[in-house]
Amino acid sequence: MEVLLAQYHAALDLYKHEDSLNWSKLQHLFYVTAGMIAVLGFILTTPSVQPLLLVVVCATGFFVSLAFCIALNSGVTYLNYRKNAVIRIEERLVEAGGEWIVNPSQNGQELASLVISRTTYVLRYFPVFVTILWPILFLVLLNQE
Repeated sequence: MEVLLAQYHAALDLYKHEDSLNWSKLQHLFYVTAGMIAVLGFILTTPSVQPLLLVVVCATGFFVSLAFCIALNSGVTYLNYRKNAVIRIEERLVEAGGEWIVNPSQNGQELASLVISRTTYVLRYFPVFVTILWPILFLVLLNQE
């Protein structure tokens, strides 16, 4: 039982770490995007805007956002894996008289809203939105020139 409890604590720590890491990644995406848009604003306020600068900034924004898409999609996959590991250990602890903590089960019925958290949609799809935004922003800015 001691081994199982030690594994449970380690699995919980990994799960919390993965969750925190994902939200940090999303936060960094906000910062990078805001910075890139500030650079874009600075470029647009200069008297002679070079289309090449627009291409560089928008392409950089696009590829950085794409990298965050990949990182956050993988992060959510790892988070779900970690959650399932915790649930598997928790099932063994419940058999030994413990209570459900992470497992979204109540009397054998899974609560659909707890199986997959809706916040994972934010983690997965906000970077996709930002990635799609960069080419659109580039086309809009290029047409204004």
